[in-house]
Formats: sequence, C-alpha cells, structure tokens
Amino acid sequence: MISNQSKILLVTSINENGIVGPANFVRLIANEYKGKIDILTENTYETDGVFSIDMKLNILTSIFSMLYRSYHYYKYIKQHNFQAKYEKLIFISPLLAFFPILLIKKRAGFIVMLNDENNLQNDGDPRLDFFRRKVYQLVEKYTLIQTESTWTVSAYLKEQVINKYAINPDSIKVIYRAINVSEYSFRHKWNSEHNAIKILFIKNDFERGGLKILYMALTKIHNLNFELDVIGLSQKDQLKLAEELKSKTNVTVNFSGYQSKIQIISKFNENNILCIPSKSEALGFTNIEGMASGISIVTTNVGGIPEVTNYGQYAFTCLPDNEKDLSRAILDCINSPDHIRLQKAKNGRKWVETNFEKSVINLIIKKELGI
Repeated sequence: MISNQSKILLVTSINENGIVGPANFVRLIANEYKGKIDILTENTYETDGVFSIDMKLNILTSIFSMLYRSYHYYKYIKQHNFQAKYEKLIFISPLLAFFPILLIKKRAGFIVMLNDENNLQNDGDPRLDFFRRKVYQLVEKYTLIQTESTWTVSAYLKEQVINKYAINPDSIKVIYRAINVSEYSFRHKWNSEHNAIKILFIKNDFERGGLKILYMALTKIHNLNFELDVIGLSQKDQLKLAEELKSKTNVTVNFSGYQSKIQIISKFNENNILCIPSKSEALGFTNIEGMASGISIVTTNVGGIPEVTNYGQYAFTCLPDNEKDLSRAILDCINSPDHIRLQKAKNGRKWVETNFEKSVINLIIKKELGI
C-alpha cells in the first residue's frame, strides 16, 4: 500500500539488513523517511510503504543476476503504474535501473545511485569474467547517460563518471554515506596490557581491501607480534585464506565472518588499529565508522578515501599495493606518542560529525528531493 504522503519510491535489491555499503542508505531511508519515501525491494514482508518482489535465482539467471532483477523490477513498476503514481523513483544502482529506463517512456524524476567504481575501471569488475564485465560496463554507461540525475557517494566517483562516461556534471550530485555518530562511543585507548598489537580488517572484497598485502606487511615487522581480526569474508573465502595465511609468523589471524553493526562497533573498541589498505575505494565507509569510534586508522590514499580522512590528516596513510610503505605507516601509528594518536582520533571524530553525520546528510537529501 502506498503511503498517504509518499511521492518518492526507493527501488532497491538490497534491504536494510544487508552488510554492503548501500544497505546503510536503505536503513537511513527506512528509519528517517517512513511515510515520505516508500520502498520496493525483494524477498521481504510487505507493509505500509514497503513492496516486495518474490525473487528467485537459479544457476542460469544468476549469471546476469542484476539484469534479471532489473527486468522483474521493471515489470512490477509497470504493472502497478508506479512511474505515474510517484514523482521520483530512486534506484540503488545503474544495473537495477536499466530496464525501467530502457522501457518506460515517462520517467521524469528518475534518480540512479552509483555506489562503487567496479564498472568504471578500464577492465571492468575484476570479480567477473570478461564478457560480463563488458556487458555491465555498457549497461551502466547507458543508464547513467539516460537518467535525469545521478547520485555518487564521493566527489572522486563523480569525477570518474564525468571522465569515463562524458556525463553533464550538473546532473551529478555527491551524497555521502551517513552514520548516526551518537551510536559510536569514542574510546581511544592503546591496549598495552596485550602482548600483541591488535589489528582490525573489515572488508567483504578482501582482494580489493588489500588483506594479503596487510598480512605480508605485518610479517615484515619482525620485532612485534600482531593479532589480525578479519571481518566480512564469506565462509568460502575464509577457508581459502586460512591455508594461505597460516599463523606461523608473528601474526595470528582470526576470522569472524559477517558481523552485525553492534558487533562491529564492539570490535572497534577492542582493537588498536583499523587497517584497510584498499587498492581501490569509492568512499571507504568503514573508515568513517572507525573514525567515529576513535580507533587509529591506517589506510591508503586511493579513490574517495582522502575525502573521509581529510586527505590523510586523521589517519596514517600509505601507498596502495605496497607492503613496505604499509609497514612504514603501521609503525608510524604504533610509534607515535599517545597524545598524537589521541588528538588525531579526536579530530577525526569531529570531521565525521561535520561531514558524515546523518542529520547533515539528511538536509542534503531533503533539499534534493524537495521534501
């Protein structure tokens, strides 16, 4: 059932309980805009303002799962005449928006979100085979050229879209991912009672996150012992890496798999350093959460990460894909006087409050949507 006051529909294949970055935006919409923005998603319970598609994938349809989804979302939108009932439709990704944009004649007010740079890379998403890479690149480009407005998660990503797809800059708006800073208690302490320095790595895509490089960088610091807590990997990836990262050095690796938001916040407080030495990153949402929590940050300077760390002011940074420089950055963090680390953490928290607090992002969203 359409909400009485709602004039906007969020179309998302990711629900608010998801662990990937866009789920944060869905949570924001579900919690802050109930009654103002309705949601069309999949495989969930329908309530007032929430519509659900019964989505079932098999081996064949999973090959192009997002395009398969896109067609079914198009059919649902068309069947219920949502393109006429709502003033604006927001799509969580270009791939999901493809068929609605291709086949719906009237589409004033279509907004497409771009959350990552997977298809913007020269060779496409490295996790896919060559054929799917090229198909997804063409689909994304077509969708973003045809839509009325694009929202990117960083200024870096906006520039990438302009350069790669030749899209009018005026049609692109930067909407940062937001957090409720009050949910993150600031606890910056160096757990000196532990013999090992505790390092936290959180990333679903461990290859892009630089997990192996982090492990090798830690093994190069021979005079110190480390506990590396790895969160976010699938069971399959955990089994694969457990053999590769055998704890026969000065590094003990602990895999925790997927964790809830509450569990992740607890991990921030338990560890000394959050280190995600990403090879590429559209924004770096976990660094935002870490900075809000007060944990020391070691990261790279790629993609949208400098927008999060204020160009390295509130983190210890290194070059991407560089074990030696990562070892140097980790040691810089460890060897810094306590008051330097603490002040950097405090300033980082203030930066997050100013730029990524949900009340700040809400004002931008409300202005863009006219609500």
